[in-house]
Amino acid sequence: MNDEVVTNSEFIPHGSQSSLAPARPDDVLPDTLQLVPLASRPYFPVLVQPVVVASDPYGEGLKRIADTAHRLIGMSYAPVAPGELPGPGDVSAIGVVARIHRLHEVKDHVQFIAQGIRRFRITEWV
Repeated sequence: MNDEVVTNSEFIPHGSQSSLAPARPDDVLPDTLQLVPLASRPYFPVLVQPVVVASDPYGEGLKRIADTAHRLIGMSYAPVAPGELPGPGDVSAIGVVARIHRLHEVKDHVQFIAQGIRRFRITEWV
């Protein structure tokens, strides 16, 4: 039997042609992520835990992201005083892409379960 890869095969080739394999869902990320700065502590990949943030200014954006198919946000450590909004210089350049699960709004806060996917680096502010 011949071990050559047939180029017009209806099957996905394997071996040296592994780059043609389908991507896993967590490998394909959006080009732009909404950033949620975390003042209390950094967030790490593979964590699954609740996150609580203020409704103003993050609530509406989080609700929009929760309605998308990918449900992905960026979270990065930004230590600022309570009640202050962090600027680009306050935010750590490395953060975590997380998937939103079970978004729940309570009075002036939004709570959601965040599932850390992988790290990212901020390359440009939009």
